[in-house]
Amino acid sequence: MAKYNFCPAVVDPTNWIHKYVQYAKDCTDAPHDYHEAYAVMLLALLTQGLRLEVSTTPGGIRTNLYMLIYGKSSVMRKSTAMKLAKDVLNRVIGGVMLPENFTPGGLEEEMAKRSSQPAILFVDEFAGIMDRMHHQSYMAGTRSFLLTVHGHENWRYVRREKKGKEDCWEVNDPHLCIIGNLTTAFMSRMKIDDVEDGFLARFAIIAPQDKPERMSLRDLQPADPGKRMDIANELQAIHKRAKYAAERCPDAWVDGRAVNALDQFQAETENAQMKADDPTTIMLERVSEMSMKLAMIIAAGRPNGFGSDGRLEVLDTDAEQAVSMARKWAYWATEFIRGATPAEVNRHIAKVTVWMARNGGELPRWKVARVLGLPAYKVDEVQSAMIDRNLLSVSEVCKNGSKKPTLMWTLRPADEPEDTLPEVKLSET
Repeated sequence: MAKYNFCPAVVDPTNWIHKYVQYAKDCTDAPHDYHEAYAVMLLALLTQGLRLEVSTTPGGIRTNLYMLIYGKSSVMRKSTAMKLAKDVLNRVIGGVMLPENFTPGGLEEEMAKRSSQPAILFVDEFAGIMDRMHHQSYMAGTRSFLLTVHGHENWRYVRREKKGKEDCWEVNDPHLCIIGNLTTAFMSRMKIDDVEDGFLARFAIIAPQDKPERMSLRDLQPADPGKRMDIANELQAIHKRAKYAAERCPDAWVDGRAVNALDQFQAETENAQMKADDPTTIMLERVSEMSMKLAMIIAAGRPNGFGSDGRLEVLDTDAEQAVSMARKWAYWATEFIRGATPAEVNRHIAKVTVWMARNGGELPRWKVARVLGLPAYKVDEVQSAMIDRNLLSVSEVCKNGSKKPTLMWTLRPADEPEDTLPEVKLSET
């Protein structure tokens, strides 16, 4: 087995993020990238009120983050890494964790109680929330709410009782962080719409492919109480400094070289999006914004991250480390979506082959596209995959005296699928 290789984005040994990784890696054999992500998330939560002034973002860019931890069930120790982070957080501040099982109204009510206060949602099985948003009518509105508060926009919720009474909840100046676990089973159930509407693009994807060598039960010793308290006490001190800055000078000062590093990374992501038009590039839409949040978070983790006047100071080294982490996130996000795309294409192929077999084995492409209800580039993916697997031949045919040819799909007889789905009649219109 090859030796586990972890490339830390935050290399400063005095930074709290680095210290947390060193603490957590002795407690479990989860990938160190998980610990790095949880350290970033805890700082993101406890730096509520700090902002980076950008003309394109009224109110400035805040430090809140949405994040998904992806990996195989059990062996990657996702839940263990989450428990370690929750344990440290509980030692620093209480009343910030939201209930994992919620209704939209319940979530909005809890957030209203925490207006202008930090709040975090830890979700051990995020796929369950996604499924409920897709299939349960009572979850309608959850996606819209999460998208709204992600951008620190206020939210007003009115609940009408049967007797005409109204309860009104207002979420003002929200600071919501979300971190959830996803297993590989989620890939077969993910809807590409979750990507194309920008919902998943707001989540950082943490998806390392490797992990440290398994720790035996003899190696898994209880967490060192002294180290744990040192970590918690230092995080509490950072929270106090951030709270002081938020009350008196919330706008972070950014070094000119840091601005250049962040701007160059933004240009790179924009160029990558311009060169391709597929769902993987959609996941890059928010990465440059995440890098700016990361620069503030990493700066806050430094012992001298706050200046003599209490203001957060973002240096060029903070920006460089932030870009390094954002590059990892961008890579994992695009690979995550690439892994989901084949599963979706396979579902479409299964439907198409049965439909065509039931309707003579030959159909115009436009008719298949209409029934599937997919955009042109998605139909291209299905067509290319079927041709590659020798399931389909494509030809241009002029029908009924028309001079304009129609693209015809013809199933290859040798590969006719089994009768696994009911007959589907295609409209002739």
